[in-house]
Amino acid sequence: GDVNGNIGDELIIGAPWDDVCGYNMGRGYLYTVTIPPTIVSTPDTLCAEDSVYAYDVEANGNPSPFFFLLVEPEGMTIDHISGLINWTPDNGDVGDTVVIVYALNSAGFATQEYTLHITNLPPHITSTPDTIAIEDSLYTYDVDSDDEGFGNTTYSGLVLPSWLSLDSLSGLLSGTPSGANVGDTIVSVEVDDGNGGTDTQTYTLHIQPAVGIKGTKFLSSIPKTYMLFQNYPNPFHSSTVIRYSLSNNQLLITNNSKHVTLRIYDASGRLVRTLPITDNRTPITEIVWDGKDDSGEKVTSGVYFYTLESGDYSAIKKSILLR
Repeated sequence: GDVNGNIGDELIIGAPWDDVCGYNMGRGYLYTVTIPPTIVSTPDTLCAEDSVYAYDVEANGNPSPFFFLLVEPEGMTIDHISGLINWTPDNGDVGDTVVIVYALNSAGFATQEYTLHITNLPPHITSTPDTIAIEDSLYTYDVDSDDEGFGNTTYSGLVLPSWLSLDSLSGLLSGTPSGANVGDTIVSVEVDDGNGGTDTQTYTLHIQPAVGIKGTKFLSSIPKTYMLFQNYPNPFHSSTVIRYSLSNNQLLITNNSKHVTLRIYDASGRLVRTLPITDNRTPITEIVWDGKDDSGEKVTSGVYFYTLESGDYSAIKKSILLR
């Protein structure tokens, strides 16, 4: 007959060997013992922001238990077979968080609860400022940090000229300097991660007069007949796209004041390239600058200005080439 019983916390199920093997050997019984799981490992309760946290949960029991997380921070995972926990906390996770691990097999379950403390790492500003602005032209610089978009990260201006404003959430600096602002000015911004960590970036911004490239005054008020757009990508490595708009399907007349030119100058005002403009009768035209001068040679990394000129009107935009 069958033999079943309990020894301590172990459940014993017995079966005759002849039932298992298909014939009676007359030697006794085969026993299967099921044991509820017990978690025997000790968790690591300290982790740093932006660092990988790993904890290999170990548990006894028969059969081997499966592992689950009952309570965990967002993004934390556990391997149901091995019990390995993985997680990388960000700035929004700094502080204490509760973790509850659950081990389960056919004989029962076990839990382990612990508090994980995530330490803060100060943020770092990762962007490089644009240090040249043009009189009467919009200046923008998007300050970026490795904590941006996580937690309560904010930006503030420690030193800003009156014409320059800063978005506290995105870190975007923007403003238009006037002729009275021409010269050098100090800009200093700070990023705060909301957990006591900060980083500061300070640079000198050079405001150049709109007069100086071939003696032309580039007006900030451009008639609707013409429009010059910011190139993309910017900065660029090998080539960039410049877009411009002419009047409604206006024909270009090359022998009078309506002649249109698109030229590229370096930071010193030297003419680098004249790009061809054709009459394609479309509202917006795109032209590619391949980063070469009029002789076909590659120009060096630096700041370049491209201009759209027609009669009394001129527009200027700035581009940055990074080889």
